[in-house]
Amino acid sequence: MRAARRRTKTRTPRGVPQEWRGVFAVLCALTLLLTGCDLGKSVTGTTSPARSTLTPLPAIAANAPLHEQLHLRTIAPEALSLIVQPDDGRGPIVDALNAAQTSIDLEIYLLTDREVIYALETAVNRGVIVRVMMEPNPCCTQNNTMQRSVYAELQEARVQTQWTNPVFRLTHAKMMVVDGDTAFIMSQNLTKSSFLYNREASIVSHDAIDVGAAQAIFDADWNRTALIPGNPNFVIANINARAKLLTLINGATRSLVIESEEMQDGVIVDALIAAQRRGVSVRYIGSTAPPGNAPVASDTSAPGRKRLTMSGASVKILAIPYIHTKTILADGAVAYIGSVNFSTASLDNNREVGFLTDNKAVISRLETVFTKDWSTAKTE
Repeated sequence: MRAARRRTKTRTPRGVPQEWRGVFAVLCALTLLLTGCDLGKSVTGTTSPARSTLTPLPAIAANAPLHEQLHLRTIAPEALSLIVQPDDGRGPIVDALNAAQTSIDLEIYLLTDREVIYALETAVNRGVIVRVMMEPNPCCTQNNTMQRSVYAELQEARVQTQWTNPVFRLTHAKMMVVDGDTAFIMSQNLTKSSFLYNREASIVSHDAIDVGAAQAIFDADWNRTALIPGNPNFVIANINARAKLLTLINGATRSLVIESEEMQDGVIVDALIAAQRRGVSVRYIGSTAPPGNAPVASDTSAPGRKRLTMSGASVKILAIPYIHTKTILADGAVAYIGSVNFSTASLDNNREVGFLTDNKAVISRLETVFTKDWSTAKTE
């Protein structure tokens, strides 16, 4: 709270005449009230990835429904849909790329799938403006080499391509906006394994405000400018992800079902343990190694899983499909889906994008997927 108060102090730019300084102060105060923006901080050039400050939302009672605690927007049910991998395959994503008429903006951690790459390149050939941001230093030497090869190929195909903003430890987000009217908020990379071997979940939104929020994230990262989020349904690292996910976990009263590649962050694990101890049923499914790989030498999620098990939470491991998704279902009422892993680096240092929803059809399908995976997963 002390930091927030410091940020609300306004500064008059140099060179402003004394007689105008009172007017400037009033304008700054009004802008801060409406947007939470610190006008004394530059938003041009390469910026620090420090969290943005927003005007506090109205206080909500601790026992209020979860969607109220999270200030979720009401979205028309038909505006949202869910993509699940490997069940749905490439179709929903490749079809959207092939149908694009004006623009494709893609921000991605890994891009190696040949069908997706071909769809991006052919879109340019039919006059679509295609912009792609890729992480230049993804995990592992093989991925790094392939990423740079794809980057060069896209440039040769006249795709507007650039590396992601270096102020973040990694850009691990997986997000796309097509024709300015459809947003994809994904857990999956655009790789062969993400379509064929991984458990993934992605939200597709046709809601104009959601699409505008996704576009604002892309534009801020493309232009290397500060991002001030305004849509409460979005979970963004390193801005509000930790606070949003803790509110979701701490607000649950009956159940938390989780499928996530990582379970490493101590504060998140503490919150899940506290939920279990106050009577919430906590169930978690993870994986230890992707299909075809030997178990990793250093299983960094093992201590978190062990702590959950010791607290009384139910923990299982699923070998196939590999759990790469990052989902939480709280009380069967609110779902989180996105790229944010439950690790400190992901929550605090990366660019990540996720989504919160109370859409009944999305929640119902996630529950079905979890039930299926739980039935085949094994207790450690």
